[in-house]
Amino acid sequence: MMDAALFHSDLMIAYCGNPLDRAENCRGDEDWLLKACQKGRFLAVRSGKVAVHGGMPPTLFYSTYAQMAPLIEAQADCVFLGVQQDQTPLFAVRCPKEWELPTDAIQASRPLLFLDGRSLAMQLSSPAHDQGITGIVAQALAILSWHARHRFCARCSSTTVARRGGYQRYCEACNSEHYPRTDPVAIMVPVRGDFCLLGRQPTFPPGMYSALAGFVESGESLELRCAVKCMKKPGS
Repeated sequence: MMDAALFHSDLMIAYCGNPLDRAENCRGDEDWLLKACQKGRFLAVRSGKVAVHGGMPPTLFYSTYAQMAPLIEAQADCVFLGVQQDQTPLFAVRCPKEWELPTDAIQASRPLLFLDGRSLAMQLSSPAHDQGITGIVAQALAILSWHARHRFCARCSSTTVARRGGYQRYCEACNSEHYPRTDPVAIMVPVRGDFCLLGRQPTFPPGMYSALAGFVESGESLELRCAVKCMKKPGS
């Protein structure tokens, strides 16, 4: 049994609580996506990091279509994330390494910078600060990362093209459809009384420990994976 005293209302599980309406039923409508793109907001992603307004807490920086149009017209990866509560469509665009934030945005009162998902989650550890931001960022980074790694067909090796707002890659050579993969993982902190079990790797600096975690294999339950991680290696 879990000790309820371990859990507090002021704690937040990062990357959860994505508030977007993903509007999956609209992804196959190219006319709808085009209109949504022209009136939408855009998250700029560069080298696996997303543009944010600096400060405590940081907030997402939304680019306009006019600012992103040159990249979109140049066939940069652009994925539809969903619709915000004010009904504004939200997209994420992969920007090249040399791309710089718009001059008018840089001159804003709050500094602009690029943060990776982990750094952002650490700065938004309070529910009052997060408000679903890390969930949106996780979605954007995961989908764009999938596109970067799956440009060629696994069946015939031909170049694939993005479809359905970025949630499918299609091979015109062999008519194969490819979809983003999901890798379920388990992370746990076994507790007994006032003690908990942590782990460390040889590469960790002195005094650094980590919760136990591991990928869940096909056909394996989360409970079994947790048990396996807590057991010693066979023969040890």
